[in-house]
Amino acid sequence: MGGDLAGYDGKIWSGLLSDHYAPLWEMLLEAMRTEAAGGAKIDAASLGHKQWQFSSNWVRQTNAYPTTPSADNGDPVEAAKVLIAKYAPDPASVAEDWDKVAATEVAVVRKRLLLAFSVSSFLTFIPEHVLA
Repeated sequence: MGGDLAGYDGKIWSGLLSDHYAPLWEMLLEAMRTEAAGGAKIDAASLGHKQWQFSSNWVRQTNAYPTTPSADNGDPVEAAKVLIAKYAPDPASVAEDWDKVAATEVAVVRKRLLLAFSVSSFLTFIPEHVLA
């Protein structure tokens, strides 16, 4: 587990959340419940090993998962449109924010170039023996 992306290539996405990640989270939550109820403190190494064993076994399973969306879940394109409409930022505000950021970045670059030019111009007037 360890925060890497190892689980993403172990199986196709179908079943990954319900059959893999949900049980891993349940193991952690159960350990947390036990500790909160005054039981044993969480042994991270032991829990990690238990989760690793579960993941290793899960990758070797040959469960058949659907490869097409279920009719029970509706149209995935329409569901995506609803989510985008609900959660995506307004394109006009994003463009406005981008213009502000871009203008700020351009101003910073201009200042840096002006400073660099000023320093190099100043250095051309200093005699070489002073700079040496």
